[in-house]
Amino acid sequence: PEANDGHGAAYVYAYDDVNKWQSIGTITAESDRPAGVGRSVAVSGGTIYVGAASLGSGAVLRAMVHDGMLHTMAPITEGPVAEGTRAAYRFGGTIAADGARLLVSGGGRVFVYEDGTLATTIESTGERNQVSFGTSLALRGDLVAVGSPGAEDEAGTATAFVGGADGTFTESGLLAAELTYLAAVTGADVRCEEG
Repeated sequence: PEANDGHGAAYVYAYDDVNKWQSIGTITAESDRPAGVGRSVAVSGGTIYVGAASLGSGAVLRAMVHDGMLHTMAPITEGPVAEGTRAAYRFGGTIAADGARLLVSGGGRVFVYEDGTLATTIESTGERNQVSFGTSLALRGDLVAVGSPGAEDEAGTATAFVGGADGTFTESGLLAAELTYLAAVTGADVRCEEG
């Protein structure tokens, strides 16, 4: 994120037929101020996703590699903000991808995209609604884990959600530290594995 005079960059490499890593290109953003490009990255289904949380109100840059060439695609931005809600602070700060599904955090929410189109939003429930919700994300099929290291008096949580046939995600469990006096012990990094 600090490369390229503070604008950030994501460097793309591919493994060639003679067992060597080759540079394919660099993903950057045109901006007159630091954009934070590369603070978060994900690759799925042949698409490269690169978070740029400081580019305007935030964005996710996209690219694909075809015939050894890097091809950029239109970035994903939060889009219009509904009346009575606030823009997502640091949209693209954390991302996760699996298949055609992309998770993007911002403003204490997680935006779920299917094939590049916003499908739904996941928000923290109850009193755990924290700006840190979405600091870390993991995705495996219909299972989503959302880290929130600032929740529960800074002890941190990781919340599991399961996607339903209707496209919504329902909270299915919560991991929280039992020792609440230790700052941010859980939620800073989450992973989804088989089972």
